[in-house]
Amino acid sequence: MRRLTRAGYRIRAVRDSHEPVRGRLMLVWVGRVLSTECAGNARNRRFPMDNTDPECWRAILVGRRVGKACDRNRVKRRIREALRRSESLIKRPVVVLARTAARDASYRDLKDELERLLPRACSTADEALERTTNPPIDVVHP
Repeated sequence: MRRLTRAGYRIRAVRDSHEPVRGRLMLVWVGRVLSTECAGNARNRRFPMDNTDPECWRAILVGRRVGKACDRNRVKRRIREALRRSESLIKRPVVVLARTAARDASYRDLKDELERLLPRACSTADEALERTTNPPIDVVHP
């Protein structure tokens, strides 16, 4: 049984769009700015996708390898708060996958790493978008 429901397709779309930015405690993917057509289809309160909303959707993924439920929830709460504090850095969809080392990390470590990885993830997403929209010069379109 798949664990990603409801908004899982959105998470997979961001994760499949480009390579993640890897850190010691987490992996970060940043999606592109959403069109108004996609924003109008947002029905899920947990992951709003409205560009006019200052808070685009965030997905925090913490697997069972991180630890028991209380450990996973603690990691999610800390990452969620770090994202909330650094929301001025980014106004795009964000997917964060916590690594097992995040269980023993302090809030300050998680926050510092997230603030270091988010700008790099934005530039990686922009580069991936440029590669897909600009075909190579030797390709001729009919």
